[in-house]
Amino acid sequence: MVGDPYTAPLTQRTHMHLVPEQLNIIDDSNMAQVATMERRCQEILAVDMPKAGDTCSAIMGYIIGVSGDVFPYDNRIFTSDWDAIENQVIDYFTTSEAV
Repeated sequence: MVGDPYTAPLTQRTHMHLVPEQLNIIDDSNMAQVATMERRCQEILAVDMPKAGDTCSAIMGYIIGVSGDVFPYDNRIFTSDWDAIENQVIDYFTTSEAV
């Protein structure tokens, strides 16, 4: 049984922005800063993986900071049947004055 696998450090550390970006927790205005932090993380991971921890985890710290302390991997912020696309469509058709 594996509790929290760390099988692909480069991928795991430099793709943290994907879920928050898809959930609109961060947007294009944040991506230049995220890209800069990811490049620095990649550089340090290539030379010294144990020392890269603080630099790479700063990416998630930045995301949490600009989002108002939303931790994007905490599924408690969604209901059990949450669906990003379906909920937007339902909201449009049930609350929009245009419909």
